[in-house]
Amino acid sequence: MKQLLIFLLLVCSTISLFATNDLDKELYSYYEKNGIRVENKSVDDYTMVRRLYLDLAGRIPTLTEIKGFVQDKSVDKKQSLVEKILYSEDYVNNYYNFWADILRIRPDRLADDLQLKSYGYMELVRDFIRSDEPYDVFVQKLLTSQGRIMDNPYGLYMLRDANIDDTLGYTISTFLGKDIQCAACHDSPFTDDSQLDFYQLKAFFNNDNRENRKDYGQVIKKVDDDIKKITGKDRIDNNVRQLLGLNLLNIKDNPGKQVKMPFDYRYSNAKPNEIVVAATFDKKYTNITENKRAVFAKWIIQNDRFSTNLVNRMWENIVGMPLYENMGAWEENSKTKSVAQFLSKYFIENNYSVKALIKQIVLSDFYSRPIQDVYGLKSLTIKRLSAEQIWDSLLTLIIQDVNYSRISFDEYSKLIKIDWDTISGESLLKQVESIREWEKSINKNFLRYKNIDLARSCFIMNRNSFVEILQKEFGASDRLLLDTSNNKGSISQLLLLMNSNLIDVITDKKSQLMTDFEHDQKNKNSIFTAIMGRPYRLDETNLINSTKVEDLIWVLINTREVMFRR
Repeated sequence: MKQLLIFLLLVCSTISLFATNDLDKELYSYYEKNGIRVENKSVDDYTMVRRLYLDLAGRIPTLTEIKGFVQDKSVDKKQSLVEKILYSEDYVNNYYNFWADILRIRPDRLADDLQLKSYGYMELVRDFIRSDEPYDVFVQKLLTSQGRIMDNPYGLYMLRDANIDDTLGYTISTFLGKDIQCAACHDSPFTDDSQLDFYQLKAFFNNDNRENRKDYGQVIKKVDDDIKKITGKDRIDNNVRQLLGLNLLNIKDNPGKQVKMPFDYRYSNAKPNEIVVAATFDKKYTNITENKRAVFAKWIIQNDRFSTNLVNRMWENIVGMPLYENMGAWEENSKTKSVAQFLSKYFIENNYSVKALIKQIVLSDFYSRPIQDVYGLKSLTIKRLSAEQIWDSLLTLIIQDVNYSRISFDEYSKLIKIDWDTISGESLLKQVESIREWEKSINKNFLRYKNIDLARSCFIMNRNSFVEILQKEFGASDRLLLDTSNNKGSISQLLLLMNSNLIDVITDKKSQLMTDFEHDQKNKNSIFTAIMGRPYRLDETNLINSTKVEDLIWVLINTREVMFRR
C-alpha cells in the first residue's frame, strides 16, 4: 500500500512538473490508469533539431540549421523552430508526399508525353497544405466538385479510378479507415457490411465525366486535317489529343443515371437488377434522391471515424506506430482509445487544422523523450527513414536550397485551356509548343549532375531516373493502392548507396557539404555533424583522424544511424 501511495505521488508530481500541453495531460492520465512509469528525460538539442526537421521538413537539417538551434539559448526555441518549419516550403514539400500517398496522386511525367492532367490537382493539394485549409472543407471539395476540370481540378479525385466501385471503396478507406471493398461482390465475411449496403452507397454517385459536345467529332476531324497539312504526318500528335481530352473532362451530376443491383444478385434483401436508392450503411441518410454527393460528403465529415482516422494516420506518420493498428475494429481497441478520442476532439475544436494537430504532438514532452525499445505510448518509436526522407536528406548535403516554386494554378490554367471558338490545328500546335517551353523551364530549375536530378522527391518526374529507382528501392508508395509504402531495410538498398555515383555528387567541391567543410577550415567535424546530426564522440576520434574526407563521407552515409530517426 505504501509503495502504491509513493508511486501515485510520483505520478502526480510528474504531471505537475512536466505536462506542458493538453496531450501530455491526457497521456499522464493514461499512464496512471495503466500503472506505467515514465522517466521525463529529454533528448539533447542535436537529436531534437534532427528529429523535427525529419518529421516536419522531410529532410535532415543543414549544418547552419543545426548550429543555429544548438546555440540558441531561448526557452521557446523548440516552439519557434516548429512554427518556422510549418510555414515553410519544406513542410509543404514533405507533407505533399504524405497526402499524395493518401489520395493516390499519380505524378505527371513530362519526359515522354505531356501528361498534364494532374498538375492543377497537385497544386491545389499543395495549397491546402500551405494554407492549412480546414480538413473537412478540403474533403468536401474533393467529394462534391462539379464542372470542368480545367476550372475546378478537385474533380480529379472523383476521376482517379475508372471504376466507381474502386472510387467508393477507396473513399471509405481513405477518409473513414474502413474496408468495404469485399462488399462490392458479396456480403463481407469480416464486417457486418452487406452487398446491398455497398450498392446503396454507390447510388450516391450519379456523375458523368465527359463534356457532351455534339460537335466534338467534327472539331477533331477539322483539327486533324489541319495538323496533317501543317506537319505532313498521317496522324494527329498524341500531345494534341491529350490536350483536347483534358479540356473536355467534366464532372456533373446526372439525375437520370441509376444504380442497379447486379443481375446475378443472390441475397434475399433485394432483387437482381433492382434500382437502388442512395442510403448510408448506418441508415442515418436513407432514400436520398437529390444533392446526393453533397449528402454523402456531409455524412463522411460527420462520421466519428472521419477525424479519428486522420489523427491515426498523422500519429503513425510522426510517432512511428498508429494508435489503432486496425481502424476497421477501432471500437474494440481500449488501450489507446482515450488518447485517440482526445486528439480527435482537439482536431475538431481547432477547426480541423492539420498544423494545430501536428503542433500538439511535436510540442509535447512525449515527443521530446528518448526513444524506447518497446512501444507503449511512452515515446516515439525507432523508425527507419522513408524513401523520400532519405533522398531529400542526401539532397540537403548537395545543394543549398532544396525547394523551388512551381507555376500557380491560374498560370497553368491559362497555359492549357483551349478556346473552342478559335480552335485550329495551327493554334493547338502553337499551344503544345508553349507547354513544351514551360516544360523546359521546369527542367532548368532541376540541377543535374551525372544524370541525377537534384530536386526534392515530390518533384521527380522522369521515368527510370536514379532518384525514382532509389525511392522505389527504399519503399516509396506506388500510389496505385492505399498504404503501399514501407520502410523495411534490405541488402539491395545498401548496395545501391554503396555502389552508385551518388558519393561523387556529394563530394564534388561545389556541393553544400564540401562548401561548409571549406568554410569551417576543413574541420572534419563539420562533415560528421552535417551527415550524422551530431558531433563525433571520443570513441569515434580514430575514424575521423585516420580516414580521408571522401572515404569518411562514404562510411557515414552508409551507417545504420543515418537511416533511422533517433
